[in-house]
Amino acid sequence: MGPRRRNVRLAPSRGTGLAVVAPLAVLLHAGPWHEDPPLPGPPAGKTAARDTPRYYVALGPLDDATGSGRDDLDDLARRFLLDELARLPAVEPHAEIPAPAEFSAELQRRGLRGIVLQGSITRLSRSRAGVSAALSMLVLDQDQTFRALLRGDGDARGRSGPLAAAELPAAEIDALRAAARAAVDGLDGYLRDL
Repeated sequence: MGPRRRNVRLAPSRGTGLAVVAPLAVLLHAGPWHEDPPLPGPPAGKTAARDTPRYYVALGPLDDATGSGRDDLDDLARRFLLDELARLPAVEPHAEIPAPAEFSAELQRRGLRGIVLQGSITRLSRSRAGVSAALSMLVLDQDQTFRALLRGDGDARGRSGPLAAAELPAAEIDALRAAARAAVDGLDGYLRDL
């Protein structure tokens, strides 16, 4: 037996106007309680279309424009971006941009669309309250033609007040990871609109 659901969506409890609508929606609903049949899956031996990569995303150069003094910042940002790209089912991430002829041949052979990401870490600012980071990424097609500009902002705050000096390096990493996640979320939205 599957989970039991009702054919009504209750409004969230936030806000005074919405709290009045929810009981009214329940009273007006005349549909029966029912069990939903199991959702159909892909045929045996095949993967769902949404799980098949459609985009070959090559991560190009990433500059550190923050002046933070950390030598590892661009490498960390690249690693975080690749990790975040790997979680998108429609994306096959790559750490290098192939040579143009090789890139075109690979895309044509596999039936993928090519995307190149290049950009920079534009902000890593520290305060007593926390650390904030920002990434700016250019989205280029396989021919290096500009398509979009992405921005990812991330913050890391102390759990119980201001950050101690010893907590700053970890907070910088957390803020950079959050900025990478935000940039890749923007790319995901862009790719869904293509």
